[in-house]
Amino acid sequence: MSTEDQRDEEARTAQTVGQLVKYSREVNQSDTVDEVGTYALEATFHVMEGHPAPAIVEVRGDDLQVIESMSPEVSVGEAPTTLERRAYETGRTVVVPSGGVTVEYGAENTTVLTPAESGLESDAALAIAVSSVYGDAEGDTGVILSVQWQSLETVAEHHVRPLEYLADHVATAINNIRSRERLERARNDLATRTELLEMYDSLLRHDLGNDLQIISGYASALAAELDDGQSAEYAETIDRTARGAAEL
Repeated sequence: MSTEDQRDEEARTAQTVGQLVKYSREVNQSDTVDEVGTYALEATFHVMEGHPAPAIVEVRGDDLQVIESMSPEVSVGEAPTTLERRAYETGRTVVVPSGGVTVEYGAENTTVLTPAESGLESDAALAIAVSSVYGDAEGDTGVILSVQWQSLETVAEHHVRPLEYLADHVATAINNIRSRERLERARNDLATRTELLEMYDSLLRHDLGNDLQIISGYASALAAELDDGQSAEYAETIDRTARGAAEL
């Protein structure tokens, strides 16, 4: 590729990313994972050249599940295809062109496979899967964004880099939402445990208070019956202590 062609390609890439910025803002401001998926699919279909069919696979620990899809190859709620799994397992962008597509893009984090090598059963002219996955104490979290073109002659930088940009924003947005969900569950669990502790405390106080009142009653009766002054004093002490504890 000549220097001029390279500049043109960089300009097309920058233009495509610029068009995705509006959608990435909506993605980052979304309150639910469904909203994130809707904006991401809309962005991919309307902005990317050739109006490809996208799908989003969420990664949560060892579980990979399709959460949004316009692709005929995968449906929401299903397990991903070999293409998305390959991107997840390698942590790389996987490009699968058909025999008639020329590849004019290469990067260190990109793997180009034939349809046979990828195991992908599709008649798409081009399929790309982008991995944006993070590992933390909760395990792997993130997304795989896959896109399929039914008709395309050449795959270049402006087909790949914008998808990587969008995938990073989608992964960040979903991770933030899942973190808020975990925090909300923790708060609810804490509130439930606090409520149970308060209930147990109330029951314990009630039962213990009843027992102490019984002890106080018997001690008072015993003090009245005893002739021995010291024994009567002991009984009165028991009575006084029990009544005091019952009032706590």
